[in-house]
Amino acid sequence: MFDHTPRRLVLLAIILLGLSTQTLAATPVTGLPVPDRMYTLADGQSARISDLRGQGVVILFWATWCPFCARLMPGLEHIYEARKSDGLTILAVSIKADEDPVSHFRRLGYTYSLVPDGDAWADEWGVSGTPTMVFVDRAGKVIATSHLSDPNSEELKRLIDRTLQPEAN
Repeated sequence: MFDHTPRRLVLLAIILLGLSTQTLAATPVTGLPVPDRMYTLADGQSARISDLRGQGVVILFWATWCPFCARLMPGLEHIYEARKSDGLTILAVSIKADEDPVSHFRRLGYTYSLVPDGDAWADEWGVSGTPTMVFVDRAGKVIATSHLSDPNSEELKRLIDRTLQPEAN
């Protein structure tokens, strides 16, 4: 009888390699282009991450019940107001909400963009904790992922500055 074990191992390796590259393709990796995807804003408009190319982008995964997010987000609002004319975009992606994120967001007076239903996005990107920020430069490359919660952090200011640097030609 012919032993098919080596063929099965090769086939299994190919399948696993395919699955792992699919997972990696959907996860933000520093130095690589941000994975593109559709999202829907609180006002019902749909967009793609690739539409933001040319802007410095902070994608913030947050939750209405998260005390660290509550500490970070007012400071992000001040940074956004000061830097939006420089091309800064902040996407606040709500995950694991325990109350309506749109009402929560409006009540607190945030003016940056809100994605109210981001659980699937968080799952795709492997985000499990809040706050999680993905910093994307003007060329559309991920420059860092962070769990910072201090809005006055020098590291946060440095990362935002890096998102806003001109695209290299």
